[in-house]
Amino acid sequence: KEGNEAMDQGPRITDGPQEFGVDPQQAMVIDGPIIACGKSGKEKALMVMDSSGNPIAKILPSTLKDNPNAIMEAFQKAQGFNQRIRSFQQGGVSGLISGLRQKAISLAKKKIQDVVFGKKGDPKTKVNPNDQFFKHTKKKKKKLFGILGGSAPKLMSGGISLGGGRQHKKKKKAEYKDQWGIQRAGYLPRDNDNSAWNIADGEEKNVIVAVVDSGIDFEHPDLPQYIWTNPDEIADNGIDDDGNGLIDDIHGWNFLEHNNDLTDRRGHGTHVAGIIAAKRNNSIGIAGINPGAIIMPIKVANGEGESNSLHIYQGINYAVNHGAQIINVSLGGRGVSRMTQSAMDHAHEMGVFVVVASGNTGEYSGNVSPASTNYAFTVSAIDHDGEWSTISSVGPNIALLAPGEEILSLRSKDSFHKRAIKDPIKKLYFRQSGTSFSTPIVAATASLLLAKNPDLTPDQIEDILLNTANDMGTKGWDDHHGAGSLNATEALKAADRTDFLTVKLDRFQMNLNKKKRFESVDIYATVRGDFESFTVGVGKGKRATKFKQMAGPFTVNANHAWVARIGKDNLRGSDDWVVKIEVKDKNGNIRSAQALLELE
Repeated sequence: KEGNEAMDQGPRITDGPQEFGVDPQQAMVIDGPIIACGKSGKEKALMVMDSSGNPIAKILPSTLKDNPNAIMEAFQKAQGFNQRIRSFQQGGVSGLISGLRQKAISLAKKKIQDVVFGKKGDPKTKVNPNDQFFKHTKKKKKKLFGILGGSAPKLMSGGISLGGGRQHKKKKKAEYKDQWGIQRAGYLPRDNDNSAWNIADGEEKNVIVAVVDSGIDFEHPDLPQYIWTNPDEIADNGIDDDGNGLIDDIHGWNFLEHNNDLTDRRGHGTHVAGIIAAKRNNSIGIAGINPGAIIMPIKVANGEGESNSLHIYQGINYAVNHGAQIINVSLGGRGVSRMTQSAMDHAHEMGVFVVVASGNTGEYSGNVSPASTNYAFTVSAIDHDGEWSTISSVGPNIALLAPGEEILSLRSKDSFHKRAIKDPIKKLYFRQSGTSFSTPIVAATASLLLAKNPDLTPDQIEDILLNTANDMGTKGWDDHHGAGSLNATEALKAADRTDFLTVKLDRFQMNLNKKKRFESVDIYATVRGDFESFTVGVGKGKRATKFKQMAGPFTVNANHAWVARIGKDNLRGSDDWVVKIEVKDKNGNIRSAQALLELE
């Protein structure tokens, strides 16, 4: 009750205590077992998982007939997993000490029975298959619309579309000089004084980077040199040695088929991993940005590039709980999944930096998950000319831009028919376009930042990347360009700096009444650093120049926080408004961030 009342009041324009609100619906913590409803073959089935999404038991109707207590027993076992605390180490790189939250089962026994059997306890009662963590009411499971920017080799021709991509055939050889994208970001030949590699070259084994994607081609000759190995699992013994519910998860896990087969039939995960850490100076192919990165492949997408919120939730949690320090998520879909948000919250809490693709629709990305979740560092693309790419999605969640057109990287042998491609180079390398491939350029840069300064927190990494970017578009942060384009050289130079002032808008949340009509919008923002005060204002029209103050002035940091609720009475006369954060620093200078708010 107190939390709801605080939300209703909203941030106050007073000189009194200034506290930012927390939306309890968005701050949901998954701290107990999870049930997924579906089918096993033709039979209806329940999958009971622990709070990280690791499978505990599959329960069929026959299981319940033999043991009516099977569900409760699975819940008790899952809760035991939740209470375990493990520490992971890999190759001298200290993993995160990850303890799953030790709380009681979140549902009382009666409620569990109601969910599974119906209120009368009849096992024939239909089970509601909804993903309750999606903010929608449709009963069909909501699929993601594919890997953003991804493409299977058979789909290489044609234009960019969601789940599609372009292959470009202008070049006949795969060479470093063809890697225009990483060079534009600052990774120039070492004889260039401005090369980011002169600051941090990544030659030594360093940071664990999880690639939550479609798998990886372990046989590629230019494969990243270091592939993560689970230090607590004995290979191929058929035993769950580390007690995480997964048998023989030696190099990662396939959450689609619940096994350790990481074969990349889409070709997307291999391409992403190559951008991050392909072998360097091996006389073939391309150069990865950070060849010392330890790649942790996690498979959540199939050969068509499809996934769902549960698999993404499982993949992110697996990465966090097994020591990943950077996570690359080049996928997403419509609908704001609270389950995915819970995984993102867990990652941030454990000090893990998550980089996410914005999407390739050229439209608003505020209702796309995980791009629009709190703590996602969301990346859009620039084209060959260094301009904002028209395929890039836009919105208040965009962090910055990185090259995303014709990005050359590795091709998975399992993603095409071998007879279809005769050129030996084209069998190993190809180009793809999309925010999926601008994202790993940023993730790799973040991994070099951590390699140079292991003490950096996710917020500090964000501060560095945003404040060293090349400003584009409207001065300061804006919803098309974020903070600007990635400048890896300046970012790595600033690896030890903590004196930045970060100003950006994070998210708009529309609030509707019972008749589904607009009532208000909640504004989420980040203002972090040494400043005097900041305010939240709105201006009418897409190109507003005059702004009316709605909240503030505030004098405390806001970290991905709810900072204002603007009611419909303040937004009359137009469907288009610009929301602006204006910050006055200690020297009296003004910094700002602004984004378009469309009511229709």
